[in-house]
Amino acid sequence: MEFSTSKWASHRKGEQTRQKIVEAINGKKLESIPEIATYIGRCERQTRRQIKVLIREGQLLRVEGKLIFNPKNTYMAS
Repeated sequence: MEFSTSKWASHRKGEQTRQKIVEAINGKKLESIPEIATYIGRCERQTRRQIKVLIREGQLLRVEGKLIFNPKNTYMAS
């Protein structure tokens, strides 16, 4: 039996949340955690966790204290 987290509902929900965060930063130009959290409908703590995942995956960059979409990446295409 193969083990895959991609089938877990919580994993898919996390992916959807991260997609919304990328949209908020790239499309809406939101910069602060409270703004992003409000836009995606999540608490600030959850938003910070998902942002850490996006940074670790290379989807987002932190530049001079601001979050920006990594233009070398194709996350928005999926």
